[in-house]
Order: sequence, then structure tokens, then C-alpha cells
Amino acid sequence: NRCHEIEKSSYPPDEAATRSALQYRQHHAEKYFRCAVLRRLDDDDDEEEDHDEREVIGFICATRTNSFDHESMSAHNHSGRLLAIHSVVVEEPYRRQGVASAMLQDYVQTVKMISAQQRSSADACHIETLVLMAKSHLIGLYCTVGFHCLGVSPIVHGSEQWFHLELTLVQEDEQEKAAPVGLPFWTVDAFTRKAGGGNPAAVVVLPKALSAAEEAEKAEWFKLVAAEFNLSETAFVWALKKMSTEDDIRGEDGKRDEEATGGAASSDYAIRYFTPTVEVDLCGHATLASAAVLFQQNSKLNAITFHAKKDVLGANRAQQQQRQLTENNDDDDDAIDDELRISMNFPQKALTELGEDDKVTLLDMLRSTFTNVSLEGENNVQYAGIDEDGGDVLVELTKECFDSVDYGPNSINYQNLMTWDGYSRGILLCCTMVSTDGDGTEEEEEDTSTSDFQSRCFFPKCGISEDPVTGSAHCTLTPYFASKLGKTTSLIAHQASKRGGWIECNVHEEQRRVEDGSN
Repeated sequence: NRCHEIEKSSYPPDEAATRSALQYRQHHAEKYFRCAVLRRLDDDDDEEEDHDEREVIGFICATRTNSFDHESMSAHNHSGRLLAIHSVVVEEPYRRQGVASAMLQDYVQTVKMISAQQRSSADACHIETLVLMAKSHLIGLYCTVGFHCLGVSPIVHGSEQWFHLELTLVQEDEQEKAAPVGLPFWTVDAFTRKAGGGNPAAVVVLPKALSAAEEAEKAEWFKLVAAEFNLSETAFVWALKKMSTEDDIRGEDGKRDEEATGGAASSDYAIRYFTPTVEVDLCGHATLASAAVLFQQNSKLNAITFHAKKDVLGANRAQQQQRQLTENNDDDDDAIDDELRISMNFPQKALTELGEDDKVTLLDMLRSTFTNVSLEGENNVQYAGIDEDGGDVLVELTKECFDSVDYGPNSINYQNLMTWDGYSRGILLCCTMVSTDGDGTEEEEEDTSTSDFQSRCFFPKCGISEDPVTGSAHCTLTPYFASKLGKTTSLIAHQASKRGGWIECNVHEEQRRVEDGSN
């Protein structure tokens, strides 16, 4: 009765176990039904004497099975190789005090001992794996004791979504032979050589290729992991099976699409991008981070073809011509020298200039967002256009106007950028670092760095107030400034966020692609 009271108070009515279900588990799977007991001693009693008061304040129960589904969980199979945990509950007054963690640690250690005893018996089937379902906010609790989240559970239990977790039991003498259960991941600062600079991305490498159905099943898990990393982007990559000639990725002309890697022999990987709130189709810095991880893991790999949802993207090991890409030209530590770097190929995105009505709406939105910036005057906003996907709006400002854009929520009302539905992704504020005199020739402005153009990129619609460095935005920025400056090679882009970052860009007009090079 006591356990049933705690169960009822811990779960919604459509999820809580009945009294008869708990009685069944306690009777048929007694060794897997463990309680947390609070022991109160009277001041005058000897601790060794049985005069203390005991109260059950939580419990964990489980049954054995050979398959983890709704039907099999209703019965206990004494020879089942899976131990399915049904309930991990703590009474309300004792929650958030470490009781659940202590219960789980004790439970896992106890089951490991039971499994070891079963293994030592020649004719006894042993428990191989602990399995359970958990809601998203409790995944971290289970991971601290060794469980791993494998994605959304197919089991429907109540109205809320559940996630499938497992903990494989391995004997100490088998540890070295066992394959790792967790997935490797990295966090990488892209587009920078300085610690704390550039744009950080998380990269998770999956152990095998996913079918379309498997990818769809993992979508919610991808979102959950990205939210846990809480970086602007998390990339999930997995190697694709080697394609036959008939299965090669082909362009519109039917030829093998080798533009992405400049014709180099390449390994193919699928890549998907998630912000802390949504999935996005393309992310430059997460692609660069993924390439860096894969190149680091395989020294013989020189080219990678990434298959994103809508694009085929190439990444190559590239030798960088010696050139300064620094915020302070006197700082030799920031120089980009002849060390190995990565170049990436992305599709160009053409711009269409906004009409007068849309431009008025855009400027009203920008005024309400960047309250300390004067957008009045005929020349402060030199151009406003939207890319061919309707995702990003490019707004070129004068250098003086661009430099007046401050940082942080005290100066920028980010939410106001969501008030106009004329675009779906981001606002790209930018300026050129050169000016054109009356004769049409270019002159460097005073006290500029070595960049050709600067930008700042804002994506509240994707859950990112301001992105530190945005590779995908240069699919639009680079061809725009290449045309404006009459320069298609070695354009140096500086994204002037607080972290800051640098990208060297080349435009390949015949292929309608942008090549970005960076660390």
C-alpha cells in the first residue's frame, strides 16, 4: 500500500501502475524490487537495537524480459536477458535531495552483482542489459549512473513522449573487449585560431548509416541532444555506404557532382544540423567543425563530401597561402601561415532587391530592433535584398552606420526581428571595407583591417540571437561583395560579433559555388 501511494503521487493517472501490478512485480520479481527506507532513531535508543522507526520513501521495481515492448513488460520472464525498469519514484518531501541518484547507483550495483552471479552459473541465463523509458527532463539523471539515451521510445505510455535508455552490464574482465556504448562527440571553435573565438559547434559521429526511417525516428533525439549542448549548432554525421556508379550523386546534367570537392577522391558522409530549438538545412561552421573532426580522426582522408538535406557540400584539406587575417595586424600569433587548413564549397545564393513596401517594413523593424542606430538618411542603407530561398535578408550599411550597431540585449531588441514574416531565417547586416571615389576607383578607408567586408548575423527565428560566425551566410554575402568589389578570389570576410571570426572566400561563377577557407 505504501509503494502504491508513492506511485500514484509520482505519475499521472494514465501512467501510474495499479496496486495489483505492483503486487505482481513484488511477488514474481522480488529481488528486483528495492526500496529506499528512511530510518529514524530515538535519542535514547541504541543504534544496534531494533527500536527505530522505518519509512519507505521511494522504490525501484523491474521485471525481466527478452523484448522491450508494452506487452512483454506486463509479465516477468525469469530467464529474460533484459531487466526492464518500470518505476523509479521518490516521495515528494524527499525529492531533489540526491535520493533518486543514490537509489539508482545502489540498484545498478546490485543488478551487476546479480548478473555476475548468474554468469558464474553454467545453466543460468544472465541479465545483459538494463532498459527503461524516461521523459526528457530526467535523461540526465539516468546518464549520470551509466545509462545512454538511444532515441525516442516506440512504446506509447500515457500522453507524453518517452525516450529509450539502456545500460549494458559488462564484467570487469570483459571491459576491454566490449564495444563502447556511448557516442563520441566533440566541440570545436570554427573560423578562428584564438581560444574563445570563432563559432563553437558540437559534432556527434554516429557509428553507422541511418535509413530514412531511422533518421526520422532519431529526429526528436537529435533535437534533445542539441538542446543539451545549447550551442548555436550541433551537427550529426554518419558515413554513407559506398555508392555504386548508378547511385552516385549527380547534377542536373547527369554527371557525377564532383564540384563539391574539386574533383578529389572523397568519402561520403550524411550531415544534419540542429540549433537548440529547430533543425536547419545548412550550417557552415558546423560543417567546418565536422570536417575538422573527421580529418583529425583519419590522417589519410583528404576530401569529404557531406550530403545535407538540400545540398551536397565539399570539404578539402588545403594549404593556405601565407596571409594575415588578424584583428590586430601587429599580433603575429593570429597570423594564418602555411599550416594545413580546410576549404569548403557551398552553393551560391542569388539576391533579389526588396520592393519599396517590403523595404519600408524592414526598416521599421530594424529601427525598433537596433535603437541606437540611425537608419535615417538616403545613404545609410545602401542595399536590402533577400536570398533565393527566402531565408536571409542582406542589408548593406555604410561603415559608420555598421560600426554603430552595439552588442547585447540592452542595445538590441532581438525579438523584434521576428515581427516580419517576409523572411524565414536571418538578418545579415554588412558593410564594405573599401569605398569608391568619384572616378569609380576603390580606395581603402582609414584604419581598416585587412578584410574586404564585415558582417553581423542575427537569427532569432532559429533560436539564435546573434551568431558568432556564420559560414552559410557567406553563400549570399560573398557573391554580393564579389560583384560589388569586382573581386572573385581571396575575399577576406570578417564577422564582427563579440567572438569574431575570419573567412577567406572565392567565387566560382561557372559552378555557382562559394569556396570558404578557414581553420
